[in-house]
Amino acid sequence: MIYLLTLAFILAFSLLPPVYLRYIPFQHVITPSVKRRLLCSYTVIFILEYMGLGIAFCSHWIPSTWLYCKFFLMFSWIPYVLCNLFLIRPYLFQHIFILGLQSMYMILMQTVSMNIMLSHIDFSQFDAYLIVHEFLYTFLFILFSPILRWFFLKIFVHYQALQRPYIWKYCCFIPFLLSINQGFFMVSPSPLSQVHIVPRCFSAIAGITLALAIYHGIYHLSQHLQLCQKNILLQNKMQQLQHYALSLEASYRRMSILRHDTRHQIRILATFLQEKNTQDALALLHKFQHELNQSDSRRHS
Repeated sequence: MIYLLTLAFILAFSLLPPVYLRYIPFQHVITPSVKRRLLCSYTVIFILEYMGLGIAFCSHWIPSTWLYCKFFLMFSWIPYVLCNLFLIRPYLFQHIFILGLQSMYMILMQTVSMNIMLSHIDFSQFDAYLIVHEFLYTFLFILFSPILRWFFLKIFVHYQALQRPYIWKYCCFIPFLLSINQGFFMVSPSPLSQVHIVPRCFSAIAGITLALAIYHGIYHLSQHLQLCQKNILLQNKMQQLQHYALSLEASYRRMSILRHDTRHQIRILATFLQEKNTQDALALLHKFQHELNQSDSRRHS
Protein backbone atom coordinates (compact mmCIF):
# COMPACT_ATOMS: atom_id res chain seq x y z
CA MET A 1 0.00 0.00 0.00
CA ILE A 2 2.86 2.39 0.76
CA TYR A 3 4.19 1.80 -2.75
CA LEU A 4 0.81 2.57 -4.29
CA LEU A 5 0.32 5.73 -2.20
CA THR A 6 3.84 6.86 -3.08
CA LEU A 7 3.15 6.27 -6.77
CA ALA A 8 -0.12 8.20 -6.50
CA PHE A 9 1.68 11.06 -4.76
CA ILE A 10 4.51 11.32 -7.29
CA LEU A 11 2.01 11.21 -10.17
CA ALA A 12 -0.10 13.97 -8.61
CA PHE A 13 3.01 15.98 -7.69
CA SER A 14 4.41 15.72 -11.25
CA LEU A 15 1.52 17.92 -12.38
CA LEU A 16 2.54 20.85 -10.17
CA PRO A 17 5.62 22.05 -12.14
CA PRO A 18 3.48 22.39 -15.31
CA VAL A 19 0.86 24.23 -13.22
CA TYR A 20 3.57 26.67 -12.10
CA LEU A 21 4.70 27.24 -15.69
CA ARG A 22 1.13 27.98 -16.76
CA TYR A 23 0.75 30.44 -13.87
CA ILE A 24 4.03 32.35 -14.31
CA PRO A 25 3.05 34.39 -17.43
CA PHE A 26 0.04 35.91 -15.65
CA GLN A 27 1.45 36.57 -12.18
CA HIS A 28 1.91 40.29 -12.95
CA VAL A 29 -1.59 40.87 -14.34
CA ILE A 30 -3.72 39.30 -11.61
CA THR A 31 -4.66 40.75 -8.24
CA PRO A 32 -3.51 39.35 -4.89
CA SER A 33 -7.03 38.07 -4.20
CA VAL A 34 -7.01 36.09 -7.46
CA LYS A 35 -3.57 34.70 -6.56
CA ARG A 36 -4.93 33.47 -3.22
CA ARG A 37 -7.93 31.87 -4.93
CA LEU A 38 -5.63 30.17 -7.44
CA LEU A 39 -3.40 28.82 -4.67
CA CYS A 40 -6.40 27.47 -2.76
CA SER A 41 -7.82 25.93 -5.94
CA TYR A 42 -4.51 24.30 -6.87
CA THR A 43 -4.18 22.87 -3.36
CA VAL A 44 -7.72 21.44 -3.38
CA ILE A 45 -7.26 19.91 -6.85
CA PHE A 46 -3.94 18.35 -5.85
CA ILE A 47 -5.39 16.83 -2.67
CA LEU A 48 -8.48 15.48 -4.44
CA GLU A 49 -6.50 13.98 -7.32
CA TYR A 50 -3.96 12.43 -4.96
CA MET A 51 -6.66 10.97 -2.72
CA GLY A 52 -8.72 9.73 -5.67
CA LEU A 53 -5.75 8.11 -7.39
CA GLY A 54 -4.49 6.61 -4.10
CA ILE A 55 -7.90 5.11 -3.33
CA ALA A 56 -8.22 3.79 -6.90
CA PHE A 57 -4.79 2.12 -6.68
CA CYS A 58 -5.21 0.73 -3.15
CA SER A 59 -8.70 -0.62 -3.82
CA HIS A 60 -7.49 -2.07 -7.14
CA TRP A 61 -10.17 -0.22 -9.12
CA ILE A 62 -7.42 0.49 -11.63
CA PRO A 63 -4.10 -1.34 -11.93
CA SER A 64 -0.89 0.54 -11.19
CA THR A 65 0.51 0.07 -14.69
CA TRP A 66 2.17 2.54 -17.05
CA LEU A 67 -0.88 2.59 -19.35
CA TYR A 68 -3.24 3.75 -16.59
CA CYS A 69 -0.66 6.21 -15.30
CA LYS A 70 -0.60 7.70 -18.80
CA PHE A 71 -4.40 7.95 -18.74
CA PHE A 72 -4.15 9.85 -15.47
CA LEU A 73 -1.47 12.22 -16.82
CA MET A 74 -3.48 12.81 -20.01
CA PHE A 75 -6.62 14.05 -18.22
CA SER A 76 -5.59 15.20 -14.74
CA TRP A 77 -4.36 18.59 -16.02
CA ILE A 78 -7.89 19.60 -17.08
CA PRO A 79 -9.08 20.87 -13.63
CA TYR A 80 -5.97 23.07 -13.31
CA VAL A 81 -6.48 24.56 -16.78
CA LEU A 82 -10.18 25.16 -16.18
CA CYS A 83 -9.26 26.92 -12.95
CA ASN A 84 -6.88 29.21 -14.86
CA LEU A 85 -9.47 29.90 -17.56
CA PHE A 86 -12.08 30.81 -14.95
CA LEU A 87 -9.89 32.97 -12.70
CA ILE A 88 -7.36 34.49 -15.14
CA ARG A 89 -9.32 36.32 -17.81
CA PRO A 90 -9.52 37.36 -20.62
CA TYR A 91 -6.51 35.45 -21.97
CA LEU A 92 -8.08 32.44 -23.71
CA PHE A 93 -5.69 32.29 -26.67
CA GLN A 94 -2.64 32.81 -24.44
CA HIS A 95 -3.81 29.97 -22.17
CA ILE A 96 -4.16 27.65 -25.17
CA PHE A 97 -0.71 28.56 -26.50
CA ILE A 98 0.97 28.09 -23.11
CA LEU A 99 -0.84 24.78 -22.57
CA GLY A 100 0.22 23.45 -25.97
CA LEU A 101 3.86 24.47 -25.65
CA GLN A 102 4.10 23.18 -22.08
CA SER A 103 2.46 19.88 -23.12
CA MET A 104 5.03 19.41 -25.87
CA TYR A 105 7.76 20.08 -23.34
CA MET A 106 6.19 17.57 -20.94
CA ILE A 107 6.04 14.87 -23.66
CA LEU A 108 9.68 15.54 -24.51
CA MET A 109 10.74 15.14 -20.88
CA GLN A 110 8.66 11.95 -20.57
CA THR A 111 10.39 10.63 -23.70
CA VAL A 112 13.86 11.43 -22.37
CA SER A 113 13.08 9.93 -18.95
CA MET A 114 11.63 6.73 -20.37
CA ASN A 115 14.52 6.20 -22.79
CA ILE A 116 16.97 6.65 -19.91
CA MET A 117 15.04 4.04 -17.93
CA LEU A 118 14.81 1.58 -20.84
CA SER A 119 18.55 1.83 -21.40
CA HIS A 120 19.00 0.16 -17.99
CA ILE A 121 15.96 -2.15 -17.69
CA ASP A 122 13.74 -4.18 -19.97
CA PHE A 123 10.28 -2.82 -20.77
CA SER A 124 8.67 -5.88 -19.19
CA GLN A 125 10.05 -4.62 -15.86
CA PHE A 126 9.03 -0.99 -16.42
CA ASP A 127 5.85 -1.09 -14.32
CA ALA A 128 7.92 -2.00 -11.27
CA TYR A 129 9.99 1.19 -11.72
CA LEU A 130 7.15 3.66 -12.29
CA ILE A 131 8.07 5.66 -9.19
CA VAL A 132 11.68 5.97 -10.36
CA HIS A 133 10.52 6.97 -13.86
CA GLU A 134 8.10 9.65 -12.60
CA PHE A 135 10.67 10.98 -10.15
CA LEU A 136 13.25 11.19 -12.96
CA TYR A 137 10.71 12.85 -15.27
CA THR A 138 9.78 15.43 -12.60
CA PHE A 139 13.45 16.12 -11.92
CA LEU A 140 14.18 16.65 -15.64
CA PHE A 141 11.08 18.81 -16.04
CA ILE A 142 12.16 21.09 -13.17
CA LEU A 143 15.82 21.06 -14.28
CA PHE A 144 15.14 22.42 -17.77
CA SER A 145 11.96 24.40 -17.01
CA PRO A 146 13.88 27.72 -16.52
CA ILE A 147 14.28 27.84 -20.32
CA LEU A 148 10.52 27.68 -20.87
CA ARG A 149 9.96 29.99 -17.89
CA TRP A 150 12.32 32.59 -19.43
CA PHE A 151 10.47 32.34 -22.75
CA PHE A 152 7.03 32.80 -21.12
CA LEU A 153 8.24 35.75 -19.04
CA LYS A 154 9.86 37.35 -22.07
CA ILE A 155 6.78 36.97 -24.26
CA PHE A 156 3.97 37.61 -21.77
CA VAL A 157 5.61 39.98 -19.24
CA HIS A 158 8.34 41.91 -21.05
CA TYR A 159 6.15 42.37 -24.13
CA GLN A 160 2.91 42.65 -22.18
CA ALA A 161 1.92 45.82 -24.07
CA LEU A 162 1.82 43.76 -27.29
CA GLN A 163 -0.67 41.20 -25.99
CA ARG A 164 -3.31 41.52 -28.70
CA PRO A 165 -5.81 38.77 -29.65
CA TYR A 166 -4.85 38.85 -33.33
CA ILE A 167 -1.30 37.80 -32.40
CA TRP A 168 -2.41 34.60 -30.65
CA LYS A 169 -5.73 33.86 -32.36
CA TYR A 170 -4.32 31.38 -34.87
CA CYS A 171 -0.78 30.50 -33.84
CA CYS A 172 -1.92 29.38 -30.37
CA PHE A 173 -3.52 26.22 -31.77
CA ILE A 174 -0.36 24.90 -33.46
CA PRO A 175 1.49 23.61 -30.36
CA PHE A 176 -1.81 22.53 -28.82
CA LEU A 177 -2.71 20.39 -31.87
CA LEU A 178 0.81 18.96 -32.03
CA SER A 179 0.57 17.89 -28.39
CA ILE A 180 -2.88 16.34 -29.00
CA ASN A 181 -1.40 14.42 -31.93
CA GLN A 182 1.29 13.01 -29.65
CA GLY A 183 -1.28 12.30 -26.93
CA PHE A 184 -3.40 10.29 -29.36
CA PHE A 185 -0.54 7.84 -29.91
CA MET A 186 0.21 7.68 -26.18
CA VAL A 187 -2.87 5.48 -25.56
CA SER A 188 -0.91 2.27 -25.91
CA PRO A 189 0.81 -0.13 -23.48
CA SER A 190 3.86 -0.32 -25.77
CA PRO A 191 7.03 1.77 -25.16
CA LEU A 192 6.10 4.58 -27.55
CA SER A 193 8.76 6.89 -26.12
CA GLN A 194 11.32 4.47 -27.49
CA VAL A 195 9.50 3.56 -30.70
CA HIS A 196 8.52 7.14 -31.60
CA ILE A 197 11.65 8.89 -30.38
CA VAL A 198 12.46 10.31 -33.84
CA PRO A 199 9.01 11.86 -34.58
CA ARG A 200 8.85 13.18 -31.02
CA CYS A 201 12.21 14.86 -31.48
CA PHE A 202 10.92 16.42 -34.69
CA SER A 203 7.79 17.59 -32.83
CA ALA A 204 10.03 19.17 -30.21
CA ILE A 205 12.02 20.90 -32.96
CA ALA A 206 8.73 22.14 -34.48
CA GLY A 207 7.70 23.54 -31.09
CA ILE A 208 11.06 25.26 -30.60
CA THR A 209 10.89 26.71 -34.13
CA LEU A 210 7.38 28.02 -33.53
CA ALA A 211 8.41 29.55 -30.20
CA LEU A 212 11.42 31.26 -31.81
CA ALA A 213 9.29 32.52 -34.70
CA ILE A 214 6.75 34.05 -32.30
CA TYR A 215 9.51 35.52 -30.15
CA HIS A 216 11.29 37.16 -33.08
CA GLY A 217 7.96 38.33 -34.54
CA ILE A 218 6.97 40.05 -31.30
CA TYR A 219 10.52 41.39 -30.87
CA HIS A 220 10.53 43.00 -34.33
CA LEU A 221 7.00 44.31 -33.74
CA SER A 222 8.25 45.89 -30.52
CA GLN A 223 11.20 47.44 -32.38
CA HIS A 224 8.84 48.79 -35.05
CA LEU A 225 6.54 50.32 -32.43
CA GLN A 226 9.50 51.91 -30.64
CA LEU A 227 10.68 53.37 -33.95
CA CYS A 228 7.17 54.73 -34.60
CA GLN A 229 7.09 56.29 -31.13
CA LYS A 230 10.49 57.90 -31.72
CA ASN A 231 9.27 59.28 -35.06
CA ILE A 232 6.16 60.71 -33.41
CA LEU A 233 8.27 62.33 -30.68
CA LEU A 234 10.61 63.74 -33.32
CA GLN A 235 7.67 65.13 -35.31
CA ASN A 236 6.27 66.74 -32.15
CA LYS A 237 9.64 68.36 -31.45
CA MET A 238 9.87 69.59 -35.04
CA GLN A 239 6.39 71.11 -34.75
CA GLN A 240 7.36 72.78 -31.47
CA LEU A 241 10.51 74.22 -33.10
CA GLN A 242 8.43 75.42 -36.04
CA HIS A 243 5.94 77.12 -33.73
CA TYR A 244 8.83 78.67 -31.79
CA ALA A 245 10.40 79.97 -35.01
CA LEU A 246 7.07 81.47 -36.11
CA SER A 247 6.62 83.15 -32.73
CA LEU A 248 10.16 84.57 -32.95
CA GLU A 249 9.43 85.90 -36.43
CA ALA A 250 6.20 87.50 -35.24
CA SER A 251 8.01 88.99 -32.25
CA TYR A 252 10.71 90.36 -34.55
CA ARG A 253 8.06 92.01 -36.75
CA ARG A 254 6.39 93.56 -33.70
CA MET A 255 9.75 94.86 -32.45
CA SER A 256 10.48 96.38 -35.87
CA ILE A 257 7.12 98.16 -35.85
CA LEU A 258 7.69 99.25 -32.26
CA ARG A 259 11.14 100.69 -33.09
CA HIS A 260 9.68 102.58 -36.05
CA ASP A 261 6.83 103.95 -33.91
CA THR A 262 9.28 104.79 -31.11
CA ARG A 263 11.50 106.87 -33.40
CA HIS A 264 8.43 108.72 -34.71
CA GLN A 265 7.15 109.37 -31.19
CA ILE A 266 10.58 110.55 -29.99
CA ARG A 267 10.65 113.13 -32.80
CA ILE A 268 7.15 114.32 -31.80
CA LEU A 269 8.21 114.43 -28.12
CA ALA A 270 11.29 116.50 -29.03
CA THR A 271 9.05 118.92 -30.92
CA PHE A 272 6.73 119.22 -27.87
CA LEU A 273 9.69 119.88 -25.59
CA GLN A 274 11.16 122.50 -27.92
CA GLU A 275 7.78 124.22 -27.91
CA LYS A 276 7.60 123.78 -24.09
CA ASN A 277 4.32 121.93 -24.53
CA THR A 278 4.66 119.78 -21.35
CA GLN A 279 1.04 118.66 -21.25
CA ASP A 280 1.14 117.05 -24.70
CA ALA A 281 4.62 115.67 -23.96
CA LEU A 282 3.37 113.95 -20.77
CA ALA A 283 0.34 112.58 -22.62
CA LEU A 284 2.63 111.19 -25.31
CA LEU A 285 4.89 109.60 -22.66
CA HIS A 286 1.89 107.95 -20.97
CA LYS A 287 0.71 106.63 -24.32
CA PHE A 288 4.20 105.32 -25.07
CA GLN A 289 4.34 103.60 -21.65
CA HIS A 290 0.93 101.98 -22.25
CA GLU A 291 2.05 100.58 -25.62
CA LEU A 292 5.22 99.16 -24.05
CA ASN A 293 3.15 97.43 -21.35
CA GLN A 294 0.84 95.91 -23.96
CA SER A 295 3.83 94.69 -25.99
CA ASP A 296 5.34 93.04 -22.88
CA SER A 297 2.07 91.31 -22.03
CA ARG A 298 1.72 89.91 -25.58
CA ARG A 299 5.30 88.66 -25.54
CA HIS A 300 4.91 86.88 -22.21
CA SER A 301 1.60 85.35 -23.20
